[in-house]
Amino acid sequence: MRHVRVALLARREMVRDMSSPKTIPTLAAICDTSPTVLKQAFRETFGMPIYSWYKEYRVRLAAETLLSTDASIAEVAASVGYSNPSKFTRAFTQTMGVTPRTWRAQGRRKALECRLRSTDPKPSSRDA
Repeated sequence: MRHVRVALLARREMVRDMSSPKTIPTLAAICDTSPTVLKQAFRETFGMPIYSWYKEYRVRLAAETLLSTDASIAEVAASVGYSNPSKFTRAFTQTMGVTPRTWRAQGRRKALECRLRSTDPKPSSRDA
């Protein structure tokens, strides 16, 4: 049970302020445990290494932000703790399969297609 509490506390700390990423030693200190125990507890609780979970969480949050705002890619990267936009682009592409720019363009295109479909009049049986 202690491992679950450690993992949950670490996760809460990681998502609390995304603009300043936490290191494993810092998280371990916050959780009053060793880095080794923290990594073990996190893997047992969430089924993946702490760094993998953190990277995926940050990238998925960025993906949502790219579609819901007009913030620049560099601003989105910074908002999830990446000070280097090229490292952000690399992590994003590894996780999402496309670059942030492509993700945003595809998302906007899909949104436009949905809006156009919802405004298209449906042919009635009389029109046939």
